[in-house]
Amino acid sequence: MRWHRWWLAAGLGVACLIGGARGPWTRQASARAARIHVQVQAAATVETERVSLGQVAAVTLMPVEAGADSGQLASGDSGDMTPGWTLEQLQQVEIARVPLPGQTIRMPAGFLAVKLRQAGINPADLVLELPAGGWIEITRVLPAVPTAHPPPPSTEDRGKQWSSLLLEQLQAAIRARLQDQLGGSSAGAVRLQVNLAQVIGWDELLRGLPADVPQPGEAQPVPYTWDLGGWRPAVGPFILFASLRAGDRRVGSVTVNGDWQVERQVLVAARSLAVGQTITAADVQSRWVSGLASGEWLFTPEQAVGRVVQRPLPAGEPILATALAQAPLYEKGTPFTARVQRGQVVVEVQLRAIEAGLAGKPFRAINEATGQVLSVVVDQTGQATVLGLAG
Repeated sequence: MRWHRWWLAAGLGVACLIGGARGPWTRQASARAARIHVQVQAAATVETERVSLGQVAAVTLMPVEAGADSGQLASGDSGDMTPGWTLEQLQQVEIARVPLPGQTIRMPAGFLAVKLRQAGINPADLVLELPAGGWIEITRVLPAVPTAHPPPPSTEDRGKQWSSLLLEQLQAAIRARLQDQLGGSSAGAVRLQVNLAQVIGWDELLRGLPADVPQPGEAQPVPYTWDLGGWRPAVGPFILFASLRAGDRRVGSVTVNGDWQVERQVLVAARSLAVGQTITAADVQSRWVSGLASGEWLFTPEQAVGRVVQRPLPAGEPILATALAQAPLYEKGTPFTARVQRGQVVVEVQLRAIEAGLAGKPFRAINEATGQVLSVVVDQTGQATVLGLAG
């Protein structure tokens, strides 16, 4: 009987121990009954060289589906979750680097598991949803330039405080140089398109900004200026070496890879114009054309109206100054009156043009009363003066 009592007491003790152990184990599994879900994009854009997991993937906490055994983790789990990691820390894990703005890299999606293991994270502890194509494409872009200058950031990093403003200032300096190269506003309306693909050395430049220069908003005008040297590029792709200066000091330099295009509003033939035709306002119109304008292109109707076409001009063709001649004030065979001056005496004679008479240029005319061939010049008002006998 005593033996029976002893076994009964021992059985109750073991049951209590098992019950006490099972309760904490179930709670631990319930705490683990959630998984970190990582949904990776097939393509992403970044503004920094270092690429973190959170820049290419959505990292979220995913609860176990309702009705699942709270003591079981989602499929693919093995062992305990990697200790000491939070969602925010996981998002900051570096997975790649893109050295230059404008550069695109492609990496196998499976390479993420390698980078996670290098960071001390067991990929089996995560639910990884990778792109169907098996690749991740990452493009580094230049920081966006805001349309309005934002208030100075609270960070103590001087480079970050100046980054947007200096980039905006560099773009303005490039456009000003190109505008000057095109002749400013003296030769027709101009439309510029400038694209900066890469700015090499930008991060190093920002880190080297002097500490004694006032921060944005503390100094007017901005204490920095860009020196573009003797840069005068042809239309299309370009490489520019630009130096940043603070007064007389050279702060640093960058290499800019980009391209630019230009359109200019020039005068074109509104219809096909034949040789010898005198141009009227209805014969010309303005049009935007691409490329650098020739120094002989015309830009306003006043530059062409009243002149004579010297070579055929198809409709839509830009009109060059060399394609036009000044309209004669006296056509060949036209009778006109000319002045002859002898000392203080001025007399008028009747002449007939034997060739076209242009303003300011001597031409020949005949005095039909005497048969003499004379050299005559006519001014813009149409007043003709005899210069003497024609040679």
